[in-house]
Amino acid sequence: MPLKLHDVEDGERLAAWVIHRSQITLSPEDFEDAHQYLLLELWRLFVDFDPTGGRPFALLATTVLGRRLVDWQRKQFGRTIWRFGDGRVYERKPPVFVEFNDSVIGRLDAAEPARGSDRETGGDEAVRGLLAERDSKRAQDLELLGLSDAA
Repeated sequence: MPLKLHDVEDGERLAAWVIHRSQITLSPEDFEDAHQYLLLELWRLFVDFDPTGGRPFALLATTVLGRRLVDWQRKQFGRTIWRFGDGRVYERKPPVFVEFNDSVIGRLDAAEPARGSDRETGGDEAVRGLLAERDSKRAQDLELLGLSDAA
């Protein structure tokens, strides 16, 4: 049974037509996701539409669904190209994920200078100074409180 909304005879067919008209290549799963998204947007348009406004719902729905498909694409795949009115074009390359495996870890270990694993003996001189000062203040505080340093 077709989804009849105002002057649109079949809402599902309209949503599919908008996707096909855009000429984007989608996997079957992505096509279904986009189709469902457009049907939801079509329903929202239907609910908010005022039929006494004098304009046909089908024209509004077709225009808005085309824009919503672009919104879905950007949300799903990210935006990579911006075209400006003055003719400039900016293209952002999508991030490339690098495999992080044992061979990479080995190279990272070789690049990192060896340091002591103990904070007081390894690392930065300033940090070692702060840690030593912390320990002397702790001893003074414990002495003032009458507590032992065994804890």
